[in-house]
Amino acid sequence: MRTESTSVTDTAIEDLVIKGFDLQNAPVEATHYDTKLKSWIKIEATPRGNEYYWYNQHGWQPLANCDHEPERFVEIKRLGKPAQKPTEKKPSMAELYPDYYRDVRHLDEIDVYAVHDTFRVDDPSGCLQHASKKILLSGTRNGGKSLEQDIKEARDTLTRKLQLMGVE
Repeated sequence: MRTESTSVTDTAIEDLVIKGFDLQNAPVEATHYDTKLKSWIKIEATPRGNEYYWYNQHGWQPLANCDHEPERFVEIKRLGKPAQKPTEKKPSMAELYPDYYRDVRHLDEIDVYAVHDTFRVDDPSGCLQHASKKILLSGTRNGGKSLEQDIKEARDTLTRKLQLMGVE
């Protein structure tokens, strides 16, 4: 069923804003504006006739048949893509904490030693690398050591590093 309605073009958009039509806030699915309800409307053509829905704080709600009042609807003709509200990009964890992240896209695979190299773990005694390896691979290596044993050995290695530094 055909509804007679006013078409909105780019030249009429300013007039609609003045009359209270704010196209920036129109839901993407809206096809019309109802001047009686002061609400966005979606009209869908079906084999049984038009189905009407109005938009409120709960979303799209069915609206009784309004074919007998076509003058109350203003059709929305969008030019190009529907206007979208700009969304602010949430910063990634790497952007928030850049010291904790490295770009490794150039690598096909990475092992504990490459992690140390990438993060510049440089310790002539080898204590930091040894403790890191124990933590990264705790309870999973071929030596048959338990998670608890690997953590204790990492702790002991770090204690030894502090001794070498003269802290303990």
